Amino acid sequence: MKKKALALTGLLILLGIGMTLNAENVQNTARPREKLRDALQIRQQMREIEKKVIDNDAELQGILEQMKGLHQQMRQKLDAKLANDAEYQGLKNQINTMQEQWKGRGGDRKPGGKALPSQGFK
Repeated sequence: MKKKALALTGLLILLGIGMTLNAENVQNTARPREKLRDALQIRQQMREIEKKVIDNDAELQGILEQMKGLHQQMRQKLDAKLANDAEYQGLKNQINTMQEQWKGRGGDRKPGGKALPSQGFK
């Protein structure tokens, strides 16, 4: 009888330790998500400051316009080269379908708030 009680007590202790370790792992996985959310929020604040500085600096505005032009040229040449690539065109059709679904939900941005690749620089 004592052996059964001792075995049961030992089993409960091991079970409790296992559950405690599992709970710690769940808490540790929540922390990286919070850190990622914080990092994304900080990065968004940084982008807003960068945009204000660019808006107030003529030289930076000129560079940004050059970048937009170069990006547009690159996009046109790349699209021309990839026009006959079946794999690329299939993937492009998939993303276009997804974009239409996102637009149907009330916006032209994908989940996560980033601009879609087809939108380029704004």
